[in-house]
Amino acid sequence: MFNMNSHEQAEHDLVVAARVEQLGLIYEVKANINGRNMTGVDGLYPDIIVIDKNGEIIYIEEIETESTITENQMDVKWKRYSNLKCSFNLIVPESKLVKARHLINGLFFNRLYYYKITPIGIRFRQVNGITI
Repeated sequence: MFNMNSHEQAEHDLVVAARVEQLGLIYEVKANINGRNMTGVDGLYPDIIVIDKNGEIIYIEEIETESTITENQMDVKWKRYSNLKCSFNLIVPESKLVKARHLINGLFFNRLYYYKITPIGIRFRQVNGITI
């Protein structure tokens, strides 16, 4: 349905792994990586599921790439994630931030982040003014 080329899939998996490493310092984190749906929430499989010490889901995160910031993705995935009982964070490439902001208008989500791949690693930044 949302076929990424091999370069984009590799980038996606790299960003998911970096985010899991970052969040794993504080929380238990489950990830669905390389197109494998291992851990779900109400029949949905977000990229990252963050769990507290009591085993309760705190929030989920979906990481997108250049080609997956689309209205179809919003309709099929983001709307469903935003209707779950847990918070939903969306993480997009910095180059697609304007388009993502436009598409998320009216959706319930917790935070919007962008990522940038640099020579020293992957940098995540929260977009100010978006937190609900």
